[in-house]
Amino acid sequence: MKPDGIPLFLRIILLIAVTLAMICTPGENSGPFAGGPIERNRTEGEIGVGVAAETSPVRGAGRVEPDGRMQGEVELPLAAMRIDPGLRQELLRYAKEYFLARLGMGKGVAPPELARQIQRACFVTFYSGRKVIACYGGFSPRKSDLVAEIEDTVKLALLRDPRAMLIDRETAMRADVQITFPGEPEAVASYADVDPIREGMLVENDREGVAIVPGEAKTAAWAFRDAVRRLGEKDPAQLRVFKFRAYAISSRNLSDGS
Repeated sequence: MKPDGIPLFLRIILLIAVTLAMICTPGENSGPFAGGPIERNRTEGEIGVGVAAETSPVRGAGRVEPDGRMQGEVELPLAAMRIDPGLRQELLRYAKEYFLARLGMGKGVAPPELARQIQRACFVTFYSGRKVIACYGGFSPRKSDLVAEIEDTVKLALLRDPRAMLIDRETAMRADVQITFPGEPEAVASYADVDPIREGMLVENDREGVAIVPGEAKTAAWAFRDAVRRLGEKDPAQLRVFKFRAYAISSRNLSDGS
């Protein structure tokens, strides 16, 4: 048992209890992740820079390509992490160590076993101070469990986010990590309708899109301008804007965010 965690068998019991409560309780759960099944619908676009068509990635402040978007929300990962602060810290530590290992600057660590029982889409963002140095993610899970999802997302952040090319050893070792679990994107009339501190922004054209996770931008205007620049769009009027709520855990601030 870790001093800041819960024994594995108790964590599994808590996870099962949360799942049963979700099944037995009628109505929707409160918060950004409403209870219910994951449904996939085809949409105009899907996020990720230069992503293969068969995947469903979304890169934070990156580009997007068409496929499906999650309609329902899954409360389970969020509930498990709120119950167990040790799991939050283990996930963040694993993401950072995997990041360093991919860069050839570490050997990695064993993942939290409880995360292998969770399937959830996420964004993984690396910061140097307040500056994003790499980010990638998606609205639909690409892998069978959260460990594999984090590994794939970190790998793609380093491979497909141009900002990652500038990461040196000092920056990598001091980098902070944030894991964001996005809710369902909701169309808005204008970027001004997005609160960039508490909500993420998704901007799409007919080919691709850009997602910026909550807290990445100080203002909605900056987030939108950055999305327009990354998309290379000459006519902003042709863009579609969405907002999304999210639950985030961060090594910069280990308290819950939503």
